Amino acid sequence: MSIRDAIICRIDENSPIVLSSAQFRLWFLNQMDPDSAAYNMGGSFDWPGTVDGQVLQSAVDHIVQRHESLRTTFSMSGGDPVQVISPSSEISVGIAEWAPDLDRSKREWLESQYRSVADHPFDLERGPLLRVALLSVGPAEHVLVVVMHHIISDGWSMQVFLRELFESYHALANQKQPSLPELPIQYADYALWQRERLTSPAMQNEVNYWRTVLADAPAQLSFPDADPTANDYSGETIHFRIDAETVEALKVLAKAENATLFMVLSAAFKWALYEVTGQTDLLVGTPVSGRDRPEVEHLIGFFVNTVILRTNLEGIQSFRELVRRERDVILDAFSHQSLPFDELVRTLNPKRNSQVPYLSVLMNFLPPTPDSENIVGGSIIRVIETPSVGVGISVRISELKDGIDVRVESAPGLSSAANGICQTVPRILGSSIERLSCE
Repeated sequence: MSIRDAIICRIDENSPIVLSSAQFRLWFLNQMDPDSAAYNMGGSFDWPGTVDGQVLQSAVDHIVQRHESLRTTFSMSGGDPVQVISPSSEISVGIAEWAPDLDRSKREWLESQYRSVADHPFDLERGPLLRVALLSVGPAEHVLVVVMHHIISDGWSMQVFLRELFESYHALANQKQPSLPELPIQYADYALWQRERLTSPAMQNEVNYWRTVLADAPAQLSFPDADPTANDYSGETIHFRIDAETVEALKVLAKAENATLFMVLSAAFKWALYEVTGQTDLLVGTPVSGRDRPEVEHLIGFFVNTVILRTNLEGIQSFRELVRRERDVILDAFSHQSLPFDELVRTLNPKRNSQVPYLSVLMNFLPPTPDSENIVGGSIIRVIETPSVGVGISVRISELKDGIDVRVESAPGLSSAANGICQTVPRILGSSIERLSCE
């Protein structure tokens, strides 16, 4: 039986509820630094029009009761961490209003209020692990702030929460009961299912696959200009844009190679890494949703996983040839994404240093998400970025309506490498488009 064929069943409510593999990692990190807000995630969102605070509270209550993960805390049982699901949980929506006589501008007041919600650490044992606030700066001008701890959520989950919250709000505002998709299972069911699958023959096949793919792989890339004397504050974040016209041309290139835009961009970054490091055996991690089963599509929880894309550039003669090779690498890796990354590292046990093994570079491609850009007729103001702890260079690629925004964050001592990558990628993409137009 394959991993996808295995049925996820409801757990016995009287049994200790284990943590998923990814949850255990965040729980462990929290034990090391319980006062950190590094794994707070969420953001702030425009909400135009009038908002009834009591209806908003009722909508939040409905979503919290619907998703066990939003009523979950973490404690110890028999020497192991477990999930504790409360029958109910009160998440009081914080409501604050800006007054013109305050000695601060609207923008300064919003920033202060936002920080008070977003920057405060969560207590995993006491909870709750969700905060919601409505900030009003006018009768029809509001900002919704939603913050969760990453141990109960991920980017997909935030979309689920917002969509269900606004659907519930509008239903309740019209004296109707919210009509949301049935949830056949809860996150705790998935966590136990995942733990049990780790010892299954199907998962062992996944382990064998990755053992073969990563055989003799370098645990970390070697950046020649890395500064070993850099302090903790010398990292850098670089932004650059790819305009809409270039993006359309890249999509034409992708179609010609039976590839996707992500595959083309991944190939470009691999080429840039080759030019910066001089290495042809390149490993880049990329997040995947971890939701390849219909039961978990509408759940709030920590499902995201990391897949390693290992590409050998030896013998590559052109960028289009690299796109074809990268296409095959990505398709193959994505078909073996069930093994949790933490289990992969534990099983293969590569040599370690301060960086996470196999994750010298992490690349996250975010396709356009209409729900997030216009979920209530407003827009995202800000998204809380969770850190890529132990990653040398983290790349976030966001496809927008007017092009692509690229954000490259480097760890201390790797600013030179990050700058080299950001200079190389646009050049590679531009030259590949020029060659395409000449064909």
